[in-house]
Amino acid sequence: MDNDDSAVAADDVWELLDEAICVTWVRGAETEDVVRAFNGEPADAARGQVTSVGNHLALQSDEEPEPVVLLRRQGEWIIVLEPGSTIGARDDVLLEASGSGEGLNLTWCVNASLSYATGSAIAVAFDPASMGDDHEGLDDALRWSRSLGIDDGDWRTSWKATAFALVEAVTGIETDDTWTDPVWTPVRIGPSRPARQGAVRLPYVDMRELLARAPRIRDIVEHPGPEQVPRMLQMFITIGLSTADVRTPLTEAALAAIDARPPEAEAELLVGRLRTLSDEYNRQIGIAGTQAQVDDLHRKRNALSAAIIALGPDPLDAFPQVASLTRGLGLRRDNDDYLTLEVLNICYRHIVST
Repeated sequence: MDNDDSAVAADDVWELLDEAICVTWVRGAETEDVVRAFNGEPADAARGQVTSVGNHLALQSDEEPEPVVLLRRQGEWIIVLEPGSTIGARDDVLLEASGSGEGLNLTWCVNASLSYATGSAIAVAFDPASMGDDHEGLDDALRWSRSLGIDDGDWRTSWKATAFALVEAVTGIETDDTWTDPVWTPVRIGPSRPARQGAVRLPYVDMRELLARAPRIRDIVEHPGPEQVPRMLQMFITIGLSTADVRTPLTEAALAAIDARPPEAEAELLVGRLRTLSDEYNRQIGIAGTQAQVDDLHRKRNALSAAIIALGPDPLDAFPQVASLTRGLGLRRDNDDYLTLEVLNICYRHIVST
């Protein structure tokens, strides 16, 4: 094992993984098949070079080495840790890696997901960060987690800790503070292959039912790709501006520009005007008489902030910030607004991982 003094300490490893993580557990498959599913080099796994997660993260931050996954076997399970990618979060990769055995993936980055495959099919897939919410579409996931001894209240207390507890219940592998300490084998991976299925897989019935009511969203789900992201941003901003009750000729012009992607000078002019309106809301916050007025003005300002970000030059880069700001506006759940946000987040994750 490499004992490089520059290794990231165990506590710091977990601090880094708390921000972004993608881990896959597979049982009943050969190591070579798992490696190939990740578009990796089987010869690397056979060579047996080893490192610690801390050493790898230190080298990665200093030298930006070629893309790799870290692999090790524990009992009957093969574990794949991705320090810089989320390949295992793709259904087609998880199914190929697990074959006719079992596969489990836990990811959080821009979005969170937990998927379990068995018998060559995805048995359950859900957003663990939403498990503490009142969401009808999570019934199957809650039933599954209850069957493994997880209490519903645990998700509200700490969804990340509970997700790992569920992983432990399935695999029997503890994920305590020493979990990353054993040696791992770095395996080089090639460029991510296109997903075998073009359409985005929506895990819940209410999400699939939405497509019948929303043909624009159905088109995105059936034909995902980077070219759809401006339209997805426009949908987010439309929902956000309506929630905050900020619909003016200026915001209508901004909505049109988000999808049309006008010349930079035109976009900058719109951004300048939106900032002026946002500054006015900031001024009003300072003189508002009640907390309700302050909260309303904050929503208006944040909705405009999301629109300004959406008009930036890179729609893919803008999406996570716009999604976060829109979610924070307190979307209604008695219409399709919140469900639309959830579906578009899944579409975004599909697009960036394929």
